[in-house]
Amino acid sequence: MNMFRILALLAVSGAILSAQAVGEEPQPIEASVTASSWETVKHGGFRDFPPELTLDGDFHPHSSWRAEGEGVWIQYEISGEQLPEKIGLQFFKGSERRYSFEIQTSKTGKEGDWSATSGKLESSGSATDWEFFELPGESSNFIRIVGYGNSSEKFPEWTNIVEVAFE
Repeated sequence: MNMFRILALLAVSGAILSAQAVGEEPQPIEASVTASSWETVKHGGFRDFPPELTLDGDFHPHSSWRAEGEGVWIQYEISGEQLPEKIGLQFFKGSERRYSFEIQTSKTGKEGDWSATSGKLESSGSATDWEFFELPGESSNFIRIVGYGNSSEKFPEWTNIVEVAFE
């Protein structure tokens, strides 16, 4: 698995935060990423949207992970000793759509060893930038986002994440 850079933003209090409130330079954290599935041209998709695109620092909608279905997931393995306390998400059309998802953590990354950090969460549907969510409990090297779709009338089965950051 290739290693990719993730932006780590300095901790700021509050459950959902705007990255604009952070005034210091982001620090990199090493991580690898995988997903249960993603949209591909080979299977009739608009273009390829693999999970690596959530770590490329490109905020264009064409550089995102997109997957269709209830319970699709994207997973990050954090390397090193600095483990995150929050996850920042930028959703495709985040100012128009509310996304339903769950955040899970694991110390091993093995199936059956995942625990939900909370029940289903929902994005605001009004964010034009980052939305941050707490990663409560013990620090874990593995973080998984399980998608349950969005509020779009045309594409409600899709989970579309443009960028991910950890702090």
